[in-house]
Amino acid sequence: MQNISEVKITRKNLIEARKKRNLTQQQVVELLSNEYSLKISRGHLSSLETGKRDPSIELAKALANLFNVSIDHLF
Repeated sequence: MQNISEVKITRKNLIEARKKRNLTQQQVVELLSNEYSLKISRGHLSSLETGKRDPSIELAKALANLFNVSIDHLF
C-alpha cells in the first residue's frame, strides 16, 4: 500500500504527462471521448490528478496509452 507522499508523487506524474504533451484537462477529456469512447468530465480528470478519485481499470489503461507510459507510472 502506498503512503500519502507516494500517492502525491504518482499523481504528479499524471499532471506532468499531460503537460508534457501540452494538453489542457479539457483536451484530455475530449481525446478520451474521441479515441477511447470514454466519457468523463474535466472535473473527474481534475479529481484524478489531485488524488480525490481513483480511475477505473479502463480509464487507467486509456490514460497510460494516451501518454505512452505505464499505468504504474501514472497511478
